[in-house]
Amino acid sequence: MLDAPIKTIGKHNIAIAVHPEVEVAVSVTVARSADEAERINRGEDISTRKEDQDAAAEALAAAGEFFDPEARHDEEPQEAAASEK
Repeated sequence: MLDAPIKTIGKHNIAIAVHPEVEVAVSVTVARSADEAERINRGEDISTRKEDQDAAAEALAAAGEFFDPEARHDEEPQEAAASEK
């Protein structure tokens, strides 16, 4: 007994009235691919793609290598520019 169409990806429980006195609950998985459906059924979070998660992890690792957490900001160039004005 759907009150509204299913428009979201994921697992949905639906009640089906097969007879006025008989109602059955069915679980429906809405996915873009069979692989995605398997991931949903295993309980994985598919709100972001695995490739996007991997790219974000690589970007964080690269940023950690690029920036030195011990580095200090040098205030002299700002002070020199202020005295020139």
